[in-house]
Amino acid sequence: MFTFLEMNTFVVFTHMVKYRKELSTDTKEAIVSFNNSGIKQSEISHRLSIPKTTISDILKRFKQRGSVENKSRNGAPRKLTDRDTRGLIRLVRDNRRKNLNEITNVFNQVRTSSASKRTVQRKLYSEGYHRRVIRKRIRIRKANRKIRLAWCRANRRKTVYSYWKRVIFSDECKVDIGLDYRVFVWRKVGESYLRVASEPPPHAKFSLMIWGCITYDGVGTLTVTQGNVNSQQYITILDKHLWPVICKHFPTGEFICQDDNAPIHRARAVSEYKFRNGIHSMLWPAQSPDINIIENLWYRLKRELKHLPRNLTSASELETAIRVIWNKTPVSYIKILYSTIPRRLQSVIKSRGYITKY
Repeated sequence: MFTFLEMNTFVVFTHMVKYRKELSTDTKEAIVSFNNSGIKQSEISHRLSIPKTTISDILKRFKQRGSVENKSRNGAPRKLTDRDTRGLIRLVRDNRRKNLNEITNVFNQVRTSSASKRTVQRKLYSEGYHRRVIRKRIRIRKANRKIRLAWCRANRRKTVYSYWKRVIFSDECKVDIGLDYRVFVWRKVGESYLRVASEPPPHAKFSLMIWGCITYDGVGTLTVTQGNVNSQQYITILDKHLWPVICKHFPTGEFICQDDNAPIHRARAVSEYKFRNGIHSMLWPAQSPDINIIENLWYRLKRELKHLPRNLTSASELETAIRVIWNKTPVSYIKILYSTIPRRLQSVIKSRGYITKY
């Protein structure tokens, strides 16, 4: 039995709560208590902001059952049992490239009652499996994994402001136009680097090989290279396109030049050129695209090219579009990439030298 003060307190509380279609057990018990106290149903409805018909139904059911507990509702029986679910997951894991129709047909072959395509899809979604574009698999040699791991351990305590902001990251990249072939596989979150087979992409309509560099204060120069770059051509690239970046962002000469372990980068002529001109290079572990932050910039550039309002029809148009996207790269985005370097090193250490999500 509620006292007058308790009832008013409850009324104030219930006005603060937004009721859903179904009332809670506590609310129903309060309605029964108010009714037993002699309060009319219309008054209870007014005080609790609950329709009078709802108050009447609750009191009627209480008289019939002697309880205000909500009954459990029995929905339709599940189409797939736990055993069916396990079988479906095994099927998907063994046939990641099959589409939904193929998965459903194979799955129904071993069942007495067939499941619809929509049922199979909902079950796969509930288990975390979705159709995703297949990722290119990167195989890292055992020797290179050890080198990657040792290099990351040696540099993991370097911070962005004390070391990495002085590094100029550079790389070559091939940009293709006309690749519209995508392979889909079934996978869960975190399984994008599983060892699944990959399909070779078709030949592109046309492509460009570009060289670029970035600094902590923004993108550097960008140039298009012709054919296969040899050591002399790479020296020409450094002479024409690296020095303007050094003069602009590192007038005191406190910089470190990064490039990967491509043969032309380690050629004797290139090493002698760097030594004569005071270009300080850093040792870089082989097969480490996930550590090189300029790879993320290449990905962003290619993604922006796909979202252009019109199709590119020539290599000259492609070069113009690349330069526009490159020059519009926000400095804030570049600084975010630099800030991820310590986390990248920790990820390589955690994965014991294998490729990481970066």
